[in-house]
Amino acid sequence: VVIPAAKALLAHLKAQNIPMAVFSNKTDRLLLAEIEHLGWASYFQTRIGATSVQKGKPDPEGIHICIENSLPGPANEGVWYVGDTENDMITAKAAGVTGIHVMNDPMNSLEEAMQAGADYSFPSTKEMLETLLRNE
Repeated sequence: VVIPAAKALLAHLKAQNIPMAVFSNKTDRLLLAEIEHLGWASYFQTRIGATSVQKGKPDPEGIHICIENSLPGPANEGVWYVGDTENDMITAKAAGVTGIHVMNDPMNSLEEAMQAGADYSFPSTKEMLETLLRNE
């Protein structure tokens, strides 16, 4: 299932020349197939799945690889990790980056995300995009 407004958010960030990467606990093969199927390959400089790391989330190794491969500047500076689970927010904290929680799964609550270390939380991807557009 494609998350509503996800492609619009990716397109907006790309238009702003913001480098993007993906770190997922899905296998590399499944992750890459999904990205290709959705037509999103051009959005991401780096794509890291579970088979590219020693340990999966919440270990921050995948985020560190994404940063090294996608960003020209100092590590972790201004990096956001956007995710929809508490585990994603724990991973962001472990990596020393800003955790942005998007509540796409009704089983995840704002309270749980904040307890897991989210710096910001949005009720939906659409709301995150609208907030970015308002604050430009």
